Amino acid sequence: MGALLMNSRKKEMSMNFLKQVFNAPFIRSRCRWPSPLTLRVYWIVAGLLSLYATGDVTISQYRQAVIHGISGWPLFQTTALAALAVLLISGLYTLVLLLMWGLYYRLFTDMVGGIRQFLAWLPGAFQGFLRGASAVITFLLSIPSLIAGFFRAIGRGFAWLAGRPAWWRSLSSKDKTASIASAVTLSAYLGFLAGFYPIACRLSALLPTWAPMSDVPLLQALFIDMFLGSIIAVILISVVATIIGALIKRNRNS
Repeated sequence: MGALLMNSRKKEMSMNFLKQVFNAPFIRSRCRWPSPLTLRVYWIVAGLLSLYATGDVTISQYRQAVIHGISGWPLFQTTALAALAVLLISGLYTLVLLLMWGLYYRLFTDMVGGIRQFLAWLPGAFQGFLRGASAVITFLLSIPSLIAGFFRAIGRGFAWLAGRPAWWRSLSSKDKTASIASAVTLSAYLGFLAGFYPIACRLSALLPTWAPMSDVPLLQALFIDMFLGSIIAVILISVVATIIGALIKRNRNS
């Protein structure tokens, strides 16, 4: 009874070891195993074939040893070694076949999954192609109207430019002064941003790699230029405008 329990425990330990080996991350990343029922059937069939091969080779080896005059303990050793070698080779062959089964089974299931994904993607892709083709055809058909609209826009632009002198003359002196001040302020703001851009590039280069937009240095430099440059530009323009306004007011009072 104790021997049977010991043999069952050894068998259980060996099966657990095989499960750990076949469920290792390296093996699972390259193989895919069938259902547990299929694996049980495989082990049963492989075990029966291994026992049949072991018995056949053992009997054949026994007969050959007897023919050559071997008997007694040497006969038992020769037969036992032959049986043990065949059993070991059969076990290794069974494991190799199982590994090949897992490799090809994973390859087959991945191919089937890829085909299913392709078939699921195909209708949407075909509809997208039809929408794209329809958009291209619509664009080609609208080219004459786009060309006509472009020339009409050019005509309206020239008409707008032609009416600017009359519009300027119709403004009061206060409106003209405000328009000039706005244009000068906008030009000074844009000019300051353009001049501050090299400094923004240097500041972007000094920032750590974990800073926002560090993977896109151009956008990071533009953000620094727009954010920090705008703050500095507004402060400088406000100070300069205050000083100029105070000087103009002083000259008028004098």
